[in-house]
Amino acid sequence: MTARVYNIFGLSYGDEGKGTTVESLVKKYDATAVIRYNGGPQAAHHVVENGHFHCFSQFGSGTLVPGVKTHLTEGMLVKPSNLLIEAEQLQRIGVSDALSRITISPNCYIVTPWHAMIGQMLEAARGSLKHGSVGMGVGQASFDRTEQPDSSLTIRDLSSSSALWTKIQEHYRQKLAVAQVILETSQSEEVISIFQTFLRGTSPVKLFREYLEFAGALNGAFQSDEIIFDRLAKDKTIVLEGAQGVLLDPIIGFTPYVTKTRVLPSTANKIIESLGGLDSVVNIGVTRCFATRHGAGPFVTSENLPHLEAGEHNQQNRWQDSFRYGYFDLITSRYSVKSSGEPVFLSVTCLDRFDGQNNLKVCRSYEYCGEEKDKLNHYFSCCVSNGRVEITGIKHLPGITQKQSEERTKMLLECKPLDFQEFEGWPQARQKNTLHPNAKAFLKFLESDKGLGIPVAIASVGNKSDDKLHLLDT
Repeated sequence: MTARVYNIFGLSYGDEGKGTTVESLVKKYDATAVIRYNGGPQAAHHVVENGHFHCFSQFGSGTLVPGVKTHLTEGMLVKPSNLLIEAEQLQRIGVSDALSRITISPNCYIVTPWHAMIGQMLEAARGSLKHGSVGMGVGQASFDRTEQPDSSLTIRDLSSSSALWTKIQEHYRQKLAVAQVILETSQSEEVISIFQTFLRGTSPVKLFREYLEFAGALNGAFQSDEIIFDRLAKDKTIVLEGAQGVLLDPIIGFTPYVTKTRVLPSTANKIIESLGGLDSVVNIGVTRCFATRHGAGPFVTSENLPHLEAGEHNQQNRWQDSFRYGYFDLITSRYSVKSSGEPVFLSVTCLDRFDGQNNLKVCRSYEYCGEEKDKLNHYFSCCVSNGRVEITGIKHLPGITQKQSEERTKMLLECKPLDFQEFEGWPQARQKNTLHPNAKAFLKFLESDKGLGIPVAIASVGNKSDDKLHLLDT
């Protein structure tokens, strides 16, 4: 028997509701494990269950379900101190065995405090031109993994104290050298303050002791992907939990407002093959019924919608800035679906956030207000209508260069919403074990060729797993 694999990924800029979707699938199909295969400690997957709330970062979002295991594949970036803190947080809400239910590939690269230092210094040095960051150093760790893999710290290094100490010292020297270059080019008080704060807060000796403590606490948990996949392939159901969203992918997304790690669901294909083959996978793309974005970057439909803030777990912080809202963006959503390889099913979340509203809207086109009209056709489906330049789609360009992506981003920043389709609202999305007719009509639109053309398998009308209505048997 081969495992049935559910591959869950975000179709927007992150924060779509992947965590609660994962937990719902774990419970419905009695999944034995959740596999995390991309991203790192910057993830914030929120799950509410049995009166408890937890923001999952490195543990799988099925951990509140007794017995469900987590495996972090070699594609993950791990921050040891944060993982131990997360285990303590889980223990405080009654999950006392989280550490005994997690396994980690020895090939995972480690995110250090000095990665965070460099990332924060670079972002602060950009001033008003900041790219957006969580401030944890994940981007810098991802860069090191690609550019200098041999000298970067991995989970495997924790098995030898002498090798670990040597690598920590070399890593420290490397990051001090990078920091000095940043200080020479930017003398802002914030950049200097970040540098000094990290120097006071962390030393090689302190980090060495922290990592040895982590290795002791996770004794026996460092196991290769091959061993874990061979074991899990015999199970009934496995859930793969992707991080961030397709529109943040470094190739698909809008440079420079992108992540450093690949986000597309195809990133998990090798894992899926190891678990039984691509014919056993169910791809589910997650999207809210409205648009959101944390921090800087293109967000054409951004609008002040205060009623959506109720119950929101995502808040403004120093590095990500404000959490923005807008009506559903059909242009970027279609582009995301096409770029991700067209997911088999949709999970549409947050329908309850429009309870009591007269209507909700879907943006069907943008107006381009910039000057580079002669270049638009390369990146967008567009036309001139009533003297306005109307954009109706974003073209999927697999070979797009960084310079081209930046040019496309600049154009998106010069767009505003043009045409909306309105849908009648509902007093309450959930009607016992079904949906209000108006909510059904909205989902039917998303399923149609005028929408995204993909069946909706899950509709979420609340933040708990029991609030997920499984509309199709997947």
